[in-house]
Amino acid sequence: MMQAVNEVPHISPEEAQRRAAQGKAVLIDVREPDEVRTVAIMGAVNVPLTLFDPQAVLDAAGDKDIVFFCKIGGRAMNACHHFIRQTGREAACMSGSIAGWMQKGLPVISKV
Repeated sequence: MMQAVNEVPHISPEEAQRRAAQGKAVLIDVREPDEVRTVAIMGAVNVPLTLFDPQAVLDAAGDKDIVFFCKIGGRAMNACHHFIRQTGREAACMSGSIAGWMQKGLPVISKV
């Protein structure tokens, strides 16, 4: 599994935010719906890893860059790796996922 980690490109939370704000990327949240209800990133599309559907990701992204995230990174890396292998399309993981995003002080929707 370590090889999969090396194959998956990573971008910083700041870069993910910049690309999304410019309309150049779609953020794909692979956490479960109950996690998303607690805290979320505005505009992110939820495609839970347990029901992972590469076509749903493709439909949400259109021609935009695809950036996966979860809580701390493991599920996002898994989803990104499988997505790339199944579709042949480029994608990246957000370093630190939503925890890293919040550590950088980037905006979230919090319902707690």
